[in-house]
Amino acid sequence: MLDNFRRFQAGPDPFGRTWEVEYRWLQTGISIRHADTVTLSGIALAMKDFAARAKSRKLKPEEYQGGTTAVSNLGMFGIKDFTAVINPPHSTILAVGAGEQRPVVKNGALAIATVMSVTLSCDHRAVDGALGAELIAAIKVLIENPMSLLV
Repeated sequence: MLDNFRRFQAGPDPFGRTWEVEYRWLQTGISIRHADTVTLSGIALAMKDFAARAKSRKLKPEEYQGGTTAVSNLGMFGIKDFTAVINPPHSTILAVGAGEQRPVVKNGALAIATVMSVTLSCDHRAVDGALGAELIAAIKVLIENPMSLLV
Protein backbone atom coordinates (compact mmCIF):
# COMPACT_ATOMS: atom_id res chain seq x y z
CA MET A 1 0.00 0.00 0.00
CA LEU A 2 2.82 2.46 0.80
CA ASP A 3 4.05 2.23 -2.76
CA ASN A 4 0.87 4.01 -3.91
CA PHE A 5 1.71 6.98 -1.68
CA ARG A 6 5.34 7.81 -2.47
CA ARG A 7 4.57 11.55 -2.43
CA PHE A 8 3.04 11.09 1.00
CA GLN A 9 6.20 10.27 2.90
CA ALA A 10 8.33 13.39 3.13
CA GLY A 11 10.12 15.37 5.78
CA PRO A 12 12.62 18.18 6.20
CA ASP A 13 16.34 17.61 6.20
CA PRO A 14 18.02 18.02 9.61
CA PHE A 15 18.44 21.75 8.93
CA GLY A 16 14.82 22.30 7.86
CA ARG A 17 15.86 23.66 4.45
CA THR A 18 14.93 21.05 1.86
CA TRP A 19 12.68 18.04 1.68
CA GLU A 20 13.98 14.51 1.62
CA VAL A 21 11.58 11.84 0.44
CA GLU A 22 11.65 8.44 2.12
CA TYR A 23 8.52 6.35 1.68
CA ARG A 24 9.72 2.97 2.86
CA TRP A 25 9.65 3.56 6.64
CA LEU A 26 6.70 3.13 8.93
CA GLN A 27 7.00 4.71 12.37
CA THR A 28 5.07 2.90 15.08
CA GLY A 29 7.14 3.96 18.06
CA ILE A 30 9.91 2.07 16.31
CA SER A 31 10.85 2.35 12.65
CA ILE A 32 10.16 -0.60 10.38
CA ARG A 33 12.54 -0.13 7.46
CA HIS A 34 11.29 -1.02 3.98
CA ALA A 35 7.75 -1.52 5.31
CA ASP A 36 6.46 -1.61 1.73
CA THR A 37 8.21 -4.95 1.23
CA VAL A 38 7.34 -6.56 4.59
CA THR A 39 4.29 -8.78 5.01
CA LEU A 40 1.71 -8.11 7.72
CA SER A 41 2.98 -11.11 9.68
CA GLY A 42 6.54 -9.82 9.23
CA ILE A 43 5.53 -6.45 10.72
CA ALA A 44 3.81 -8.25 13.62
CA LEU A 45 6.95 -10.32 14.30
CA ALA A 46 9.16 -7.21 14.12
CA MET A 47 6.88 -5.38 16.55
CA LYS A 48 7.03 -8.31 18.98
CA ASP A 49 10.82 -8.35 18.77
CA PHE A 50 11.06 -4.56 19.20
CA ALA A 51 8.70 -4.66 22.20
CA ALA A 52 10.77 -7.35 23.93
CA ARG A 53 14.01 -5.47 23.32
CA ALA A 54 12.46 -2.15 24.37
CA LYS A 55 11.40 -3.67 27.72
CA SER A 56 14.95 -4.85 28.27
CA ARG A 57 16.34 -1.47 27.11
CA LYS A 58 18.27 -3.02 24.24
CA LEU A 59 16.90 -0.97 21.32
CA LYS A 60 19.39 1.11 19.35
CA PRO A 61 18.47 4.76 18.65
CA GLU A 62 18.30 4.12 14.90
CA GLU A 63 15.56 1.56 15.59
CA TYR A 64 13.16 4.12 17.06
CA GLN A 65 14.28 7.31 15.33
CA GLY A 66 13.47 8.40 11.83
CA GLY A 67 10.38 7.45 9.92
CA THR A 68 8.07 9.85 8.14
CA THR A 69 4.63 8.91 9.40
CA ALA A 70 3.31 7.68 12.72
CA VAL A 71 0.25 6.04 14.24
CA SER A 72 -1.24 7.10 17.58
CA ASN A 73 -3.82 4.73 19.09
CA LEU A 74 -5.89 6.02 21.99
CA GLY A 75 -8.80 3.77 21.01
CA MET A 76 -7.53 1.12 23.41
CA PHE A 77 -8.34 3.60 26.19
CA GLY A 78 -11.90 4.10 24.95
CA ILE A 79 -11.20 7.45 23.24
CA LYS A 80 -13.71 7.82 20.39
CA ASP A 81 -11.72 10.31 18.31
CA PHE A 82 -8.88 12.80 18.71
CA THR A 83 -6.37 14.81 16.72
CA ALA A 84 -2.75 13.72 17.04
CA VAL A 85 0.11 16.24 16.84
CA ILE A 86 2.83 15.66 14.26
CA ASN A 87 6.31 15.23 15.68
CA PRO A 88 9.14 16.28 13.33
CA PRO A 89 10.57 14.85 11.16
CA HIS A 90 7.24 13.11 10.42
CA SER A 91 5.00 14.57 7.75
CA THR A 92 1.82 12.84 9.00
CA ILE A 93 0.28 11.06 11.96
CA LEU A 94 -2.80 8.84 11.98
CA ALA A 95 -4.96 9.05 15.12
CA VAL A 96 -6.92 5.83 15.73
CA GLY A 97 -10.01 5.94 17.94
CA ALA A 98 -12.02 3.19 19.61
CA GLY A 99 -14.28 0.86 17.69
CA GLU A 100 -17.80 1.14 19.06
CA GLN A 101 -21.32 0.23 18.07
CA ARG A 102 -23.14 3.10 16.40
CA PRO A 103 -26.37 3.46 14.43
CA VAL A 104 -25.84 3.44 10.65
CA VAL A 105 -28.06 3.24 7.60
CA LYS A 106 -27.71 0.03 5.55
CA ASN A 107 -29.86 -0.51 2.48
CA GLY A 108 -32.19 2.28 3.61
CA ALA A 109 -32.75 0.81 7.09
CA LEU A 110 -31.32 1.68 10.45
CA ALA A 111 -28.79 -0.86 11.74
CA ILE A 112 -26.04 -1.14 14.33
CA ALA A 113 -22.43 -1.44 13.17
CA THR A 114 -19.04 -1.33 14.83
CA VAL A 115 -17.45 1.91 13.67
CA MET A 116 -13.97 3.31 14.28
CA SER A 117 -12.82 6.90 13.79
CA VAL A 118 -9.43 7.76 12.32
CA THR A 119 -8.02 11.24 11.83
CA LEU A 120 -5.01 12.08 9.69
CA SER A 121 -2.93 15.14 10.55
CA CYS A 122 -0.71 16.35 7.68
CA ASP A 123 2.14 18.82 7.51
CA HIS A 124 0.96 20.74 4.46
CA ARG A 125 4.51 21.70 3.53
CA ALA A 126 4.93 18.05 2.51
CA VAL A 127 1.44 16.57 2.06
CA ASP A 128 -1.62 18.33 0.73
CA GLY A 129 -5.13 17.53 1.91
CA ALA A 130 -6.16 15.77 -1.29
CA LEU A 131 -3.34 13.26 -0.98
CA GLY A 132 -4.20 12.80 2.71
CA ALA A 133 -7.81 12.09 1.70
CA GLU A 134 -6.60 9.47 -0.78
CA LEU A 135 -4.65 7.73 1.98
CA ILE A 136 -7.63 7.76 4.38
CA ALA A 137 -9.82 6.28 1.60
CA ALA A 138 -7.24 3.51 1.03
CA ILE A 139 -7.04 2.78 4.77
CA LYS A 140 -10.86 2.62 4.93
CA VAL A 141 -10.89 0.00 2.15
CA LEU A 142 -8.25 -2.08 3.97
CA ILE A 143 -10.04 -1.89 7.33
CA GLU A 144 -13.36 -2.84 5.76
CA ASN A 145 -11.68 -5.73 3.88
CA PRO A 146 -8.95 -6.97 6.23
CA MET A 147 -8.30 -10.13 4.22
CA SER A 148 -6.85 -7.91 1.48
CA LEU A 149 -3.95 -7.20 3.84
CA LEU A 150 -2.93 -10.83 3.61
CA VAL A 151 -2.52 -10.92 -0.17
